[in-house]
Amino acid sequence: MTDNPSRGESLHQDFVGMLFALATAEVAIQTFNVYKFSSDLRNGLPAYFHLALAFLVIVASWVGWGRSEHGRSRIESVFSLDFLELTLDVFLVTLYFLLVKSVDIDDGQKKIVLSFEPEILFTALIIGSYFVWDVLTTQTRQDKEKSFWEVLYERRTPHALFCGVLMIAIYWLLWGGTPSWHQCILVDLTLMSVVVIYRAIKDTRGENPKIGIGTLMFLTVVFIFFLALAFFFP
Repeated sequence: MTDNPSRGESLHQDFVGMLFALATAEVAIQTFNVYKFSSDLRNGLPAYFHLALAFLVIVASWVGWGRSEHGRSRIESVFSLDFLELTLDVFLVTLYFLLVKSVDIDDGQKKIVLSFEPEILFTALIIGSYFVWDVLTTQTRQDKEKSFWEVLYERRTPHALFCGVLMIAIYWLLWGGTPSWHQCILVDLTLMSVVVIYRAIKDTRGENPKIGIGTLMFLTVVFIFFLALAFFFP
């Protein structure tokens, strides 16, 4: 009996795809809970923006993971880097699930509560995990004609560290404050802009990039705008 290499890839893709589906379903469940526990649309708006952030992260990640040439490892053994890659994929989707579950609801009192620190924490962990994922998947499927660092550069991994700097700025300026209704919304918009910037950086790859430097500059200005509003008008 011989091993089927494509079976290992299918095992990875099917398992992680199922987890993505569960995380997306949780967005729908929590959206209903917000609708049920909020007294009106205005009261529930910060929670809806939180869920919009989570939905954007999940969908953008699914597209990025699905079209990546470095994803979906062929798992042949638990004692391999491919299995470690699967573990990291599961960890990432778990973070997505936690981002959704941390929506602004007090389950005990069945009401909407204002908070933005969970979004900052989980988005920072997700962005950091993306960097680790790039390094790991480059190592497991390194191009023999190019060096490890050349491949990382082509995948725009060093450039994506810029998003880590943006997350540090958010943490430094906003962490520990008392959240207000409009500030929660502004923080979610700021985090959404970081996610979009990360995906835009990734799309600057190749001879015919989908995104140009002008678009990145515009997105960075949008980020600064929302961050400034959240900081100066708490």
